[in-house]
Amino acid sequence: RAAVPVARGLLASHFEAQMRRDVSRWLAGYVPKLGLAPTALKIRPLKSLWGSLDTRDRINLDLALALAPPAALRYVLVHELCHLKVRSHAPRFWALVESLYPDWHEQRDWLRVNGATLKAELDRLVADVAD
Repeated sequence: RAAVPVARGLLASHFEAQMRRDVSRWLAGYVPKLGLAPTALKIRPLKSLWGSLDTRDRINLDLALALAPPAALRYVLVHELCHLKVRSHAPRFWALVESLYPDWHEQRDWLRVNGATLKAELDRLVADVAD
């Protein structure tokens, strides 16, 4: 019985490491294009959001994105990176997203359709591990 929380913690750590590997690779391509970089990256289960950018330019990403196709994770990353330049969802924000990731509509739609299932599945797999 005690092994279950340990296994869940290991699985959560594996998911986070996998996401960090992908995000690091993608950041290397996007940061020079934007001329801006986040100050930190935090990955953890989020209740309703997929990601956020705080006032100190730290990006938060939902651990459930580890269960999504890499393209969906990449869209959320690009979305949050674009907030480094445009803090709102004004038309020029979406134009910037489009310029960096033309496939963004498809990924946003995929998350809208499958998001609740993804979050529930993460919760089932790593329940009680969240901080």
